[in-house]
Amino acid sequence: MTCGAMATISGTSSTSASTAVPGMIAKPIIDIAVRVAGTDEFDVHRPSLDKAGWRVGSGVRTHPVVILERQGVRVSIAHFFDVRVSIARFFDVREWDAVHQRGLRDSLRTRPADAARYERVKIAADASAQDGRAYNAGKTDIIQQIVDRARAERGLESVRVWDK
Repeated sequence: MTCGAMATISGTSSTSASTAVPGMIAKPIIDIAVRVAGTDEFDVHRPSLDKAGWRVGSGVRTHPVVILERQGVRVSIAHFFDVRVSIARFFDVREWDAVHQRGLRDSLRTRPADAARYERVKIAADASAQDGRAYNAGKTDIIQQIVDRARAERGLESVRVWDK
């Protein structure tokens, strides 16, 4: 049912982040990038997403984000990774080719050295972080470096990867 709700959206979707990189250590959270015609399309599908258990969430302000949690339970940030199952980020079709999450994923898939560096940083961040925000902050510098290079190679300017 939850996948069915996502499947009703006509845009393209793909996994992003470390779950999209074969062999990479990853939290058990599926991160999905979804291309939509615009925020209006997201709004049209919002009721079916809500019905399937997806909830608007996250401090991200640059694009709509929905989160699917086990049994719809939201808990304190200390246990956030224990209950979150999936996160879907919705991007306007006009932004799709420049979405930095997709650029990061593509770089990690095609550059083994970047993937190894990123994985080491993820492991260190996981070991030292007290919560999800600290874990994400611990990865930001390496993500910024990888995304900056990927964007420069495509003739795009740098963007701030921390979007909260």
